[in-house]
Amino acid sequence: MAPLDFALVRHALNLAKKTGMDEVELELGESKFRAVLDEKAKKPAKAASAAPAGKAEEPAVTAKPIKSHNVGIFRQGDHAMKVGDEIKVGDIVGSVVALGIANDVVSSVQGKISEVNVLDSETVEYGQVLALVEVE
Repeated sequence: MAPLDFALVRHALNLAKKTGMDEVELELGESKFRAVLDEKAKKPAKAASAAPAGKAEEPAVTAKPIKSHNVGIFRQGDHAMKVGDEIKVGDIVGSVVALGIANDVVSSVQGKISEVNVLDSETVEYGQVLALVEVE
């Protein structure tokens, strides 16, 4: 079994980005690599709408991202994130499996999940926004 060369994978990903491809798939013997280049993960967070005049001041709600710190396959496990879930700093919200090793994704913010941008078994990139959390 011949492993895929990292330089070849990096070249294929760079070429895909430059030419506007949505997906890259490499196969060498029994070794396989597949990546889906997802532009929606790079969207900026939605701005909070202003409160109507005449109402008492409400605390400003802002959305903070939970990002992947690894490249790999996202796994929800027992920690499936859903819109509306309350999470705290330190909560495990999933894991990213890279080279057979699962790395926990730990929340660095406290609040309510307002948007989930990744599904179980999807490929994720370093720094990709996995979810947005509304904090006050």
